[in-house]
Amino acid sequence: MRLSSTLSVERRGAGPAEVARVGIVGAALTHIIFVPGNPGVASYYTSTAEMLAERLGATAAVVGYLGHGSAPLEPPMAAYGLEAQCEHVHRFFEGEVAKLKAGAEEWGGEARLLVVGHSIGAYIAFAGAQRAGLRRGAIGGVPTRSIGLMPFLERTELVRTKAEAATSWWAPAAVLFLSCAAGLVGLMPRFATERLLKLAASDVRRFCPEMVSLTARALPRFGAVRNILTLFRDEARELAEPYDYAALKERCGGALALLYAEGDTDEWAPSEAAARAAAAGVAVAVEEGVPHAFSVEAPTREAVVARVLGLIEEMN
Repeated sequence: MRLSSTLSVERRGAGPAEVARVGIVGAALTHIIFVPGNPGVASYYTSTAEMLAERLGATAAVVGYLGHGSAPLEPPMAAYGLEAQCEHVHRFFEGEVAKLKAGAEEWGGEARLLVVGHSIGAYIAFAGAQRAGLRRGAIGGVPTRSIGLMPFLERTELVRTKAEAATSWWAPAAVLFLSCAAGLVGLMPRFATERLLKLAASDVRRFCPEMVSLTARALPRFGAVRNILTLFRDEARELAEPYDYAALKERCGGALALLYAEGDTDEWAPSEAAARAAAAGVAVAVEEGVPHAFSVEAPTREAVVARVLGLIEEMN
Protein backbone atom coordinates (compact mmCIF):
# COMPACT_ATOMS: atom_id res chain seq x y z
CA MET A 1 0.00 0.00 0.00
CA ARG A 2 1.55 3.31 -1.08
CA LEU A 3 -0.08 6.41 0.37
CA SER A 4 0.50 10.00 -0.68
CA SER A 5 2.22 12.38 1.73
CA THR A 6 1.12 15.89 2.64
CA LEU A 7 2.73 18.75 4.54
CA SER A 8 0.64 21.18 6.53
CA VAL A 9 0.69 23.43 9.57
CA GLU A 10 -1.45 22.14 12.42
CA ARG A 11 -2.19 23.76 15.75
CA ARG A 12 -1.98 21.65 18.91
CA GLY A 13 -1.96 23.51 22.19
CA ALA A 14 0.70 26.24 22.37
CA GLY A 15 0.99 27.05 18.67
CA PRO A 16 1.26 25.95 15.04
CA ALA A 17 3.75 23.31 13.90
CA GLU A 18 4.66 21.60 10.66
CA VAL A 19 3.24 18.07 10.30
CA ALA A 20 4.11 15.70 7.45
CA ARG A 21 1.44 13.03 6.98
CA VAL A 22 1.46 9.79 5.01
CA GLY A 23 -2.19 8.86 4.55
CA ILE A 24 -4.89 9.76 7.08
CA VAL A 25 -4.66 8.48 10.64
CA GLY A 26 -7.38 5.85 11.13
CA ALA A 27 -7.27 4.70 7.50
CA ALA A 28 -5.12 1.72 8.55
CA LEU A 29 -4.90 -0.31 11.75
CA THR A 30 -1.25 0.63 12.30
CA HIS A 31 -0.14 4.23 12.71
CA ILE A 32 3.41 5.59 13.02
CA ILE A 33 4.25 8.74 14.97
CA PHE A 34 7.73 10.01 14.11
CA VAL A 35 9.37 12.68 16.27
CA PRO A 36 12.37 14.38 14.62
CA GLY A 37 15.63 15.47 16.14
CA ASN A 38 16.68 19.08 16.54
CA PRO A 39 16.26 21.16 14.24
CA GLY A 40 12.76 19.70 14.49
CA VAL A 41 11.86 19.97 10.80
CA ALA A 42 9.28 17.35 9.85
CA SER A 43 10.18 17.46 6.15
CA TYR A 44 13.61 15.94 6.80
CA TYR A 45 11.86 12.67 7.70
CA THR A 46 9.00 12.49 5.18
CA SER A 47 10.81 9.98 2.94
CA THR A 48 11.70 7.80 5.94
CA ALA A 49 8.08 7.84 7.13
CA GLU A 50 6.84 7.00 3.63
CA MET A 51 9.10 3.93 3.41
CA LEU A 52 8.09 2.69 6.85
CA ALA A 53 4.40 3.25 6.18
CA GLU A 54 4.52 1.44 2.83
CA ARG A 55 6.33 -1.60 4.20
CA LEU A 56 4.16 -1.85 7.32
CA GLY A 57 0.85 -1.12 5.58
CA ALA A 58 0.46 1.82 7.94
CA THR A 59 -0.28 5.52 8.03
CA ALA A 60 2.28 7.93 9.49
CA ALA A 61 2.70 11.41 10.89
CA VAL A 62 5.95 13.30 11.44
CA VAL A 63 5.30 16.04 13.99
CA GLY A 64 7.55 19.09 13.76
CA TYR A 65 8.50 21.22 16.74
CA LEU A 66 6.95 24.49 17.80
CA GLY A 67 8.92 27.37 16.29
CA HIS A 68 10.86 25.11 13.91
CA GLY A 69 10.38 24.17 10.28
CA SER A 70 9.86 25.78 6.92
CA ALA A 71 6.31 26.90 7.68
CA PRO A 72 6.08 30.48 8.98
CA LEU A 73 4.93 30.92 12.53
CA GLU A 74 2.15 33.23 13.55
CA PRO A 75 3.63 36.34 15.23
CA PRO A 76 5.03 36.91 17.74
CA MET A 77 7.80 34.36 17.27
CA ALA A 78 8.28 32.69 20.63
CA ALA A 79 11.20 30.57 21.77
CA TYR A 80 10.13 27.09 22.91
CA GLY A 81 12.28 24.94 25.18
CA LEU A 82 12.41 21.24 25.93
CA GLU A 83 9.41 21.20 28.29
CA ALA A 84 7.21 23.00 25.75
CA GLN A 85 8.19 20.57 23.00
CA CYS A 86 7.48 17.55 25.23
CA GLU A 87 4.04 18.92 26.04
CA HIS A 88 3.41 19.73 22.38
CA VAL A 89 4.19 16.14 21.38
CA HIS A 90 2.08 14.85 24.29
CA ARG A 91 -0.96 16.72 22.93
CA PHE A 92 -0.20 15.41 19.46
CA PHE A 93 -0.11 11.84 20.78
CA GLU A 94 -3.52 12.26 22.41
CA GLY A 95 -5.13 13.46 19.19
CA GLU A 96 -3.52 10.77 17.02
CA VAL A 97 -4.40 7.90 19.38
CA ALA A 98 -8.03 9.01 19.56
CA LYS A 99 -8.30 9.07 15.75
CA LEU A 100 -6.50 5.73 15.44
CA LYS A 101 -8.89 4.07 17.89
CA ALA A 102 -11.91 5.52 16.09
CA GLY A 103 -10.60 4.20 12.77
CA ALA A 104 -9.93 0.75 14.24
CA GLU A 105 -13.52 0.54 15.47
CA GLU A 106 -14.73 1.15 11.92
CA TRP A 107 -12.28 -1.43 10.55
CA GLY A 108 -13.27 -3.92 13.22
CA GLY A 109 -9.65 -4.69 14.09
CA GLU A 110 -6.99 -3.94 16.68
CA ALA A 111 -5.19 -0.61 16.47
CA ARG A 112 -1.41 -0.58 16.81
CA LEU A 113 0.95 2.33 17.29
CA LEU A 114 4.63 2.64 16.43
CA VAL A 115 6.53 5.50 18.07
CA VAL A 116 9.85 6.47 16.49
CA GLY A 117 12.09 9.25 17.78
CA HIS A 118 15.42 10.44 16.42
CA SER A 119 18.13 12.01 18.58
CA ILE A 120 16.52 14.41 21.09
CA GLY A 121 13.27 13.42 19.37
CA ALA A 122 13.59 10.05 21.12
CA TYR A 123 13.67 11.82 24.50
CA ILE A 124 10.69 13.99 23.51
CA ALA A 125 8.77 11.05 22.03
CA PHE A 126 9.25 8.91 25.15
CA ALA A 127 8.26 11.83 27.40
CA GLY A 128 5.21 12.62 25.26
CA ALA A 129 4.14 8.97 25.24
CA GLN A 130 4.51 8.76 29.02
CA ARG A 131 2.33 11.85 29.50
CA ALA A 132 -0.21 10.39 27.06
CA GLY A 133 -0.49 7.34 29.32
CA LEU A 134 2.10 4.83 28.06
CA ARG A 135 1.97 1.92 30.52
CA ARG A 136 3.18 -1.65 29.95
CA GLY A 137 3.55 -1.10 26.23
CA ALA A 138 0.18 0.53 25.51
CA ILE A 139 -1.34 4.01 25.28
CA GLY A 140 -5.05 4.14 26.01
CA GLY A 141 -5.30 0.42 25.37
CA VAL A 142 -3.48 0.66 22.01
CA PRO A 143 -0.43 -1.66 21.84
CA THR A 144 2.58 0.60 21.33
CA ARG A 145 6.08 -0.24 20.13
CA SER A 146 8.80 2.37 20.71
CA ILE A 147 12.07 2.81 18.83
CA GLY A 148 14.79 5.38 19.42
CA LEU A 149 17.16 6.14 16.54
CA MET A 150 20.56 7.41 17.65
CA PRO A 151 18.78 8.57 20.82
CA PHE A 152 20.10 11.63 22.64
CA LEU A 153 18.74 10.79 26.09
CA GLU A 154 21.56 11.98 28.32
CA ARG A 155 24.55 14.28 28.14
CA THR A 156 27.81 12.41 27.60
CA GLU A 157 31.45 13.45 27.76
CA LEU A 158 31.57 13.79 23.98
CA VAL A 159 29.20 16.79 24.07
CA ARG A 160 30.42 18.28 27.36
CA THR A 161 32.20 21.26 25.72
CA LYS A 162 29.17 22.18 23.62
CA ALA A 163 26.90 21.80 26.66
CA GLU A 164 29.10 24.07 28.76
CA ALA A 165 29.02 26.73 26.03
CA ALA A 166 25.23 26.44 25.74
CA THR A 167 24.76 27.04 29.47
CA SER A 168 27.33 29.84 29.84
CA TRP A 169 26.44 33.41 30.82
CA TRP A 170 27.09 34.70 27.29
CA ALA A 171 24.93 32.09 25.54
CA PRO A 172 21.78 34.29 25.25
CA ALA A 173 23.77 36.95 23.38
CA ALA A 174 25.23 34.30 21.09
CA VAL A 175 21.75 32.96 20.36
CA LEU A 176 20.54 36.44 19.40
CA PHE A 177 23.58 37.11 17.21
CA LEU A 178 23.37 33.77 15.37
CA SER A 179 19.61 34.12 14.90
CA CYS A 180 20.04 37.57 13.35
CA ALA A 181 22.84 36.27 11.11
CA ALA A 182 20.60 33.41 9.96
CA GLY A 183 17.83 35.86 9.17
CA LEU A 184 20.19 37.88 6.98
CA VAL A 185 21.36 34.74 5.15
CA GLY A 186 17.73 33.86 4.55
CA LEU A 187 17.29 37.10 2.58
CA MET A 188 19.77 35.92 -0.04
CA PRO A 189 18.62 34.22 -3.26
CA ARG A 190 18.01 30.50 -2.72
CA PHE A 191 20.89 29.35 -4.94
CA ALA A 192 23.29 31.62 -3.04
CA THR A 193 22.04 30.33 0.29
CA GLU A 194 22.56 26.72 -0.82
CA ARG A 195 26.09 27.51 -1.99
CA LEU A 196 26.92 29.30 1.26
CA LEU A 197 25.62 26.40 3.33
CA LYS A 198 27.81 23.94 1.42
CA LEU A 199 30.85 26.16 1.97
CA ALA A 200 30.16 26.88 5.64
CA ALA A 201 28.98 23.43 6.76
CA SER A 202 30.89 20.44 5.40
CA ASP A 203 28.09 18.03 6.40
CA VAL A 204 25.70 19.74 3.98
CA ARG A 205 27.87 18.64 1.04
CA ARG A 206 26.78 15.02 1.50
CA PHE A 207 23.06 15.89 1.58
CA CYS A 208 20.97 14.78 -1.38
CA PRO A 209 19.81 17.74 -3.55
CA GLU A 210 16.29 17.95 -2.12
CA MET A 211 17.67 18.05 1.42
CA VAL A 212 20.09 20.85 0.52
CA SER A 213 17.14 22.80 -0.86
CA LEU A 214 15.08 22.06 2.26
CA THR A 215 17.91 23.18 4.53
CA ALA A 216 18.25 26.47 2.63
CA ARG A 217 14.52 27.03 2.94
CA ALA A 218 13.91 25.94 6.53
CA LEU A 219 16.93 26.92 8.61
CA PRO A 220 18.16 30.42 7.63
CA ARG A 221 15.37 32.17 9.53
CA PHE A 222 15.59 34.18 12.73
CA GLY A 223 12.82 32.22 14.47
CA ALA A 224 14.08 28.81 13.36
CA VAL A 225 17.64 29.30 14.60
CA ARG A 226 16.45 30.96 17.80
CA ASN A 227 14.31 27.92 18.57
CA ILE A 228 16.99 25.40 17.55
CA LEU A 229 19.49 27.01 19.94
CA THR A 230 16.92 27.54 22.70
CA LEU A 231 16.08 23.85 22.59
CA PHE A 232 19.75 22.86 22.67
CA ARG A 233 20.36 25.08 25.70
CA ASP A 234 17.59 23.21 27.50
CA GLU A 235 18.98 19.87 26.34
CA ALA A 236 22.37 20.78 27.84
CA ARG A 237 20.76 21.56 31.19
CA GLU A 238 18.06 18.91 31.45
CA LEU A 239 20.02 15.94 30.12
CA ALA A 240 22.93 16.35 32.54
CA GLU A 241 21.60 13.53 34.75
CA PRO A 242 21.85 9.84 33.71
CA TYR A 243 18.75 8.61 31.88
CA ASP A 244 16.51 6.06 33.60
CA TYR A 245 16.53 3.28 31.01
CA ALA A 246 14.98 0.76 33.39
CA ALA A 247 11.91 2.94 33.94
CA LEU A 248 11.59 3.45 30.18
CA LYS A 249 11.72 -0.31 29.59
CA GLU A 250 9.01 -0.86 32.21
CA ARG A 251 6.71 1.74 30.62
CA CYS A 252 7.25 0.20 27.20
CA GLY A 253 6.58 -3.30 28.48
CA GLY A 254 9.58 -4.65 26.61
CA ALA A 255 8.30 -3.33 23.25
CA LEU A 256 11.31 -1.04 23.03
CA ALA A 257 14.53 -0.90 21.02
CA LEU A 258 17.30 1.65 20.62
CA LEU A 259 19.44 1.88 17.48
CA TYR A 260 22.96 3.35 17.64
CA ALA A 261 25.67 4.01 15.06
CA GLU A 262 28.66 1.70 15.34
CA GLY A 263 31.66 3.01 17.27
CA ASP A 264 31.94 6.54 18.65
CA THR A 265 31.34 8.41 15.41
CA ASP A 266 28.11 9.81 16.89
CA GLU A 267 28.78 12.23 19.74
CA TRP A 268 25.08 12.54 20.60
CA ALA A 269 24.46 8.81 21.01
CA PRO A 270 27.84 7.16 21.68
CA SER A 271 28.70 3.64 22.73
CA GLU A 272 28.81 4.60 26.42
CA ALA A 273 25.09 5.47 26.28
CA ALA A 274 24.33 2.26 24.38
CA ALA A 275 26.16 0.27 27.07
CA ARG A 276 24.11 1.84 29.86
CA ALA A 277 20.87 1.11 28.01
CA ALA A 278 21.91 -2.51 27.42
CA ALA A 279 22.88 -2.91 31.09
CA ALA A 280 19.32 -1.91 32.02
CA GLY A 281 17.94 -4.71 29.83
CA VAL A 282 16.89 -2.54 26.88
CA ALA A 283 17.22 -4.12 23.42
CA VAL A 284 20.11 -2.31 21.74
CA ALA A 285 21.12 -2.61 18.08
CA VAL A 286 24.11 -1.15 16.24
CA GLU A 287 24.24 -0.13 12.57
CA GLU A 288 27.50 0.33 10.70
CA GLY A 289 28.15 3.34 8.46
CA VAL A 290 25.13 5.38 9.49
CA PRO A 291 25.65 9.04 10.49
CA HIS A 292 23.59 10.78 13.15
CA ALA A 293 21.76 12.79 10.47
CA PHE A 294 20.77 9.64 8.59
CA SER A 295 17.67 11.07 6.88
CA VAL A 296 19.47 13.43 4.49
CA GLU A 297 20.86 10.68 2.22
CA ALA A 298 18.88 7.95 0.46
CA PRO A 299 21.28 5.04 1.23
CA THR A 300 21.39 5.75 4.97
CA ARG A 301 17.62 6.29 5.10
CA GLU A 302 17.11 2.90 3.51
CA ALA A 303 19.58 1.24 5.87
CA VAL A 304 17.85 2.67 8.94
CA VAL A 305 14.38 1.73 7.67
CA ALA A 306 15.55 -1.83 7.03
CA ARG A 307 16.98 -2.05 10.55
CA VAL A 308 13.80 -0.63 12.10
CA LEU A 309 11.73 -3.25 10.29
CA GLY A 310 14.04 -5.92 11.70
CA LEU A 311 13.68 -4.54 15.21
CA ILE A 312 9.89 -4.63 14.88
CA GLU A 313 10.05 -8.25 13.77
CA GLU A 314 12.09 -9.08 16.86
CA MET A 315 9.40 -7.49 19.08
CA ASN A 316 6.60 -9.58 17.55
